Amino acid sequence: MSSIYIFIGIVALFFVGLVVYVGVSWPKWTSKQRKYSVSGIIGLIAIVFVIGFFTKSMSMAYARPTQLLNQIKSGEIKLGQQVQVEGEIIKGTIKKYDIGATTEFEIKDKDSKIKVRFEGVLPDNFKPGIHAIAVGSYDGNIFNTTDVKTRCPSKYEAKAKDEKKGTQ
Repeated sequence: MSSIYIFIGIVALFFVGLVVYVGVSWPKWTSKQRKYSVSGIIGLIAIVFVIGFFTKSMSMAYARPTQLLNQIKSGEIKLGQQVQVEGEIIKGTIKKYDIGATTEFEIKDKDSKIKVRFEGVLPDNFKPGIHAIAVGSYDGNIFNTTDVKTRCPSKYEAKAKDEKKGTQ
């Protein structure tokens, strides 16, 4: 979060310098130069607002279930805030509902688990034991999302083969 404040400070200093420069140079400029400078300043302000908007929307908290619950308790993350959460899909918790494309399941890490409600089409390799990554918001009971991805199972299969070779 502090990098955003540094960015805002640098942009503010730039605009203060620009306003001082324009204020000092304004009497010497022709009307054409004045038009270009005003339109340039308006364009720069628009660009800064767009960059600020996308930076804010792209900066999203990432957490595992235990981290998410701890960060909510500490106030770092607020209920309803956009978060990316990752955990292993728990066997026996996947429930699909006929109304729409709603699926509920639970994900876990070492210490905690949370319930996830997903609206949409599930990835092909969605099954228990796979790590799911969901982007959404937690309301205190259920993590609501419309974006679920799964990690590539090939890395888990390769690891399982290596473990089997080691035990033989």
